[in-house]
Amino acid sequence: MGTRPKIKIEPNGFDKIIEAASWILMAGFVCFAIYAHYTLPDTIPTHFDASGKVDGHKASLLMLPIVALFTFLLLSIISRYPHYCNYPVEITEWNAEFQYRNGLRLLRIIKLIMIVIFGSLTVLIFCTAKGLITGMGIAPLLIITALPFIPIIYYVIKAIKGR
Repeated sequence: MGTRPKIKIEPNGFDKIIEAASWILMAGFVCFAIYAHYTLPDTIPTHFDASGKVDGHKASLLMLPIVALFTFLLLSIISRYPHYCNYPVEITEWNAEFQYRNGLRLLRIIKLIMIVIFGSLTVLIFCTAKGLITGMGIAPLLIITALPFIPIIYYVIKAIKGR
């Protein structure tokens, strides 16, 4: 890591939109989880197996927003110190601003994706508990698994090209 430049990266308009959307979705997710907790019966679907069958207790529903909020806040704190993050290329005076901006955007997008994933799981659990749907199915599972890797691959390629 050596001595990397410590520069403040001001977010541009797109970054501000991503950050604002993340905060709004996180607040909405927490509010929805609390609402769901108080309106659902004690036994609800919180675990989906490969065949789509469900089981669980409603208290475990609150774990999703707690884990999401903890991860969200941790990523928000980490994004204040881009010079401590790992990058796929060596950071120099000449590429620091580009690499930091690229890395910070990746963190913001990962935060947003994480909230969408956790929030979607909460909505799926709620809808299943209310009898609106019968299970999660394989498509959401594949999307949830693949979604975080798309921006990671994109931003690693972008970082390598922007050495």
